[in-house]
Amino acid sequence: MKNNYLTVGACLFLSCMGIGFTLAQSTGPEFLDCNSTPISLCVSDDVVRLPSNNKIYIGEENPDASSCSVHVSQKTKVRSTCGQILQYEVQLFLEEDSTTAIVLKPLTSITTDSLSEAELNFDSELSPDNLLSKNGIPYSSGCNNYHRIKWMVTDSCGDGSVCEQKFHLYDCSKPLLSDLNYLYTIRCDVGGQVNLKLDSILKDPKDDCTYNREILYSLYPDHYKQDSSFSICDVPAVGVEFPFDIWIADNGVDSNCDGIINWTERNVEKQQVFFVYLSTGNIDCNKGDPFLYGNIETEDVQAVEKVEVTLASPEHSYPIYITGQDGKFNFGIPIAVGYTLNAYRNDFHRNGVSTLDLVRIKKHLLGIEELSSPYDVIAADANNNQKISVLDLVELRKLILGIYTELPDNKSWRFVPDKFIFQDTLHPWPFPETITFNGSNAGNIDFVAIKIGDVNNSVKANAQSFEIRTSPPKVIWSVNQIQYFQDDIININFYVDNSQTIRGFQFTVSDPDLEFLGIATGAMDLTEENIALFNDKMTLSWFNEEGFQPASGDILFTIKARAKRNGDVQKNISINSDITEAEQYGMNDEILKPVLRASESKSDDQLILFAPEPNPWREKTIIPFELKESGTITFELFDLNGSCVYRTKGNFGKGKNEITLSSSDFTSRGLMYYTLKTTGSSSIQKMIVLD
Repeated sequence: MKNNYLTVGACLFLSCMGIGFTLAQSTGPEFLDCNSTPISLCVSDDVVRLPSNNKIYIGEENPDASSCSVHVSQKTKVRSTCGQILQYEVQLFLEEDSTTAIVLKPLTSITTDSLSEAELNFDSELSPDNLLSKNGIPYSSGCNNYHRIKWMVTDSCGDGSVCEQKFHLYDCSKPLLSDLNYLYTIRCDVGGQVNLKLDSILKDPKDDCTYNREILYSLYPDHYKQDSSFSICDVPAVGVEFPFDIWIADNGVDSNCDGIINWTERNVEKQQVFFVYLSTGNIDCNKGDPFLYGNIETEDVQAVEKVEVTLASPEHSYPIYITGQDGKFNFGIPIAVGYTLNAYRNDFHRNGVSTLDLVRIKKHLLGIEELSSPYDVIAADANNNQKISVLDLVELRKLILGIYTELPDNKSWRFVPDKFIFQDTLHPWPFPETITFNGSNAGNIDFVAIKIGDVNNSVKANAQSFEIRTSPPKVIWSVNQIQYFQDDIININFYVDNSQTIRGFQFTVSDPDLEFLGIATGAMDLTEENIALFNDKMTLSWFNEEGFQPASGDILFTIKARAKRNGDVQKNISINSDITEAEQYGMNDEILKPVLRASESKSDDQLILFAPEPNPWREKTIIPFELKESGTITFELFDLNGSCVYRTKGNFGKGKNEITLSSSDFTSRGLMYYTLKTTGSSSIQKMIVLD
């Protein structure tokens, strides 16, 4: 195909040169991957994305919101036999038979490489068409309709080639509910009848294409049925929160071209919601039958949530109860029918487990201080072999270091009937974990919950356990100053303030510029068993039940690392809780917070700046600093373009201070620099803000 206007341009250019030439023969550039087979694309493909103004992000009530459209980027290769300079343009035709062209990429010059090849590309967000660049390309409409892309390229001889590709742009985004933790309340009428209609109770659906009012909900996965009527006496429980599965669907598309959009032609997503049924208070569902209820609590009376309580009977089937924050469960059961009650929870194995637990278990093994209750002894048996040994310490340390996410031979929680009497508190095995009972004696049945690995009762058993606490005292750690180049192998020495005796510590060391390789012992007897390596992160856990008093200038241990790029150890390295929680323990088992000093300071410095905690960070970080004298501090945050994106100023007292920085304070993300300035002194550091 010949593009006349480009041919003329090429001839004018050559004639103006005023020199003789031989025009190379050309049939136009060759497309190397022009495929006539139509392709299908959706947002699950890397080259497709929702526009930033899609109604999912800004709400469908926003007049600027787009829907049922996406941005697309594509590329193709050509080879030229005439000259190195090519010109190309890309056009879009909505629906394959359309003759109206929308410019995806305006006329663009490009140079071929050493193989006489060049890559052509477009991104709809960069289109000169304002509507297209803002809202994206609409999904293909109708039955099996396609859009058409037209690539046009011309070489230095003025010869052109065209590649046309058909593509089907479809919606594969599944709708969802905005708040999956919302508790839906369902009430019965005065006669005890529940009329459940999902679209009248479920709230705030979201979909990239379907309007909220057109979203469909179903009680079943394979067909549409959103309503049901039943007696309040038939529900699993009254006044108790429990999970319920529903299916949510969008408008779909007529993919089989029969003029009807069936349930199977819609994007359908299973969602778990939480219901609580409430009665009028005038309905008697027990009819004289006994009522079983109970509590699940730890030994120190923390209610345990998310426990699956199962009631099994030869003649009846009961739904699984999942305890709420109060740890309670209840069942109505037929009289004189035998049943078995079982409790189960197996998640977040690291909850409540720290190096301080290892200290207590080791002291128990050495006979220095025995564990005080049979529940603690069971908790210490990490490998579930009905005895406590060094092997349990090994398993728990792997859990603390992040080598394990779950204990391989045990569950995270065990549950013992609270009325069970242990014959030997130091050897509590075997012990029952179910209650076999007769319905005629039903009543208050409780379990004692045991968090495996937690022998100092630090577990967070329910959401209310995550209370806001004051920050523990900080202990300053430091490292030696090292500047390095890419692929250097470096040794990083760790030091600590020698004012306190250390019983143990654990933390994560991070540096995005380094790959951690191992550890060498120093004044502390750390070995490879005390660490785990995760590329640019490294976890450590160490203790000595007798304590360790560092001497001034002691190198506690040395970490070996390889540099991924040029840099400075003290610019990015940090102690944090990314994998293993950062804690240090004193001789009275008090918990301290280890903090890594980011840079060496001179004794006459007015300002000493420490590393952010944490870094990298997503929602919030704390920037500690120290002032020699009280004064005014100016804090400024800069992006990589040098633009100040956040500034604050305040008066701070002598000694240790900190500034709390939230990601909501600014919009920039990625690598950023910040400065602290006071009279006669300033310091600059960098941080990484994650999306």
